[in-house]
Amino acid sequence: MDIKIVPKGSEISDVPSTISSLSSFTIDSVGTSTDSDLLAQLVLKTLLTKKGTVITNPSRGSSIASLAGQFNVMDAADAAVMIQQEIKDVEQQVISIQSRTSKYKPRERLQSISIRSTVPSSSSLLVSMVIINELNQASLLKVSV
Repeated sequence: MDIKIVPKGSEISDVPSTISSLSSFTIDSVGTSTDSDLLAQLVLKTLLTKKGTVITNPSRGSSIASLAGQFNVMDAADAAVMIQQEIKDVEQQVISIQSRTSKYKPRERLQSISIRSTVPSSSSLLVSMVIINELNQASLLKVSV
C-alpha cells in the first residue's frame, strides 16, 4: 500500500474551486503536528487501523488495508465501491471521535472527506481524496491499494 500526501500547490486541479486552500504537511520543531496536519493524520490513522484491533472500540478503523494486493482476484469496480464505503465510514468515525471533545481547533476538525477519483491499474487502485476541515481548507491525500 502506497500513500502520497500532496503538498500545497501540487495537483491543485484535483481540489474543488470552492476550497480555500490546499494544505501542505509538516511537523514543527518539537515533533508535534497541528492544524490540518493533525486532521490528516487522524484520518489516515483511522483509515489504516484494521477494524477489530482497537480493544476498547472494535468498530474503529477500516478494512482498506486488507484490500492491498487483492486486485489480481477482485474486480477494480467492486474494489472502488468497497473503498468508497470504507472512506465514508472513516469520515463518520472521525467526526464522532471529534464530537466527544472540545480539544480540537476548527482547523483540526473534519467537515468531510470527498473522493476525487479512483483510478484502477493492473495491480492496484489509486484513490484520491480531499480532507476538508471546518474552515473549508483542504488537504489532498492519495492512497494506492
